[in-house]
Amino acid sequence: MSRVLLVAADKPLPLCDCRAERSITAHGYTVTTLSGFCVAPHTYYRDAVAGLQLPMKPHQYELSVENCEEDLAALKDYLTQHFSAGEEAELWNLWLGDEAEKLQSYRGACSDFDRETLAQFLNPPSAAGGVGCCRITITM
Repeated sequence: MSRVLLVAADKPLPLCDCRAERSITAHGYTVTTLSGFCVAPHTYYRDAVAGLQLPMKPHQYELSVENCEEDLAALKDYLTQHFSAGEEAELWNLWLGDEAEKLQSYRGACSDFDRETLAQFLNPPSAAGGVGCCRITITM
């Protein structure tokens, strides 16, 4: 199975790359990677996502975001800069494969999107106890 994070809209969106080098130390080893908020062209498993036939907004972009204050702020800034009041953006967390979970849908205002919501988006609950699939519709 493969996971795809997407942001989808009714209009084209600009690409954004705010990734930075981040270091993680565990068990005596330090690993530095390029990570953080990014909106990129949707190329990874695009056909597999289309094959799910989900009611997804037509303009789709790969999303990279981690559950940290910097990425939450970058995501909210991106959304408020590129959407007008009343417009909606969709965030999708999809697992692709034979054992994909049933999609859970959530809806809320951008002003209410916080670290708890971001954590729920990145790790949606699953009926089987693992990680599920979800869509969060955010209204500006």
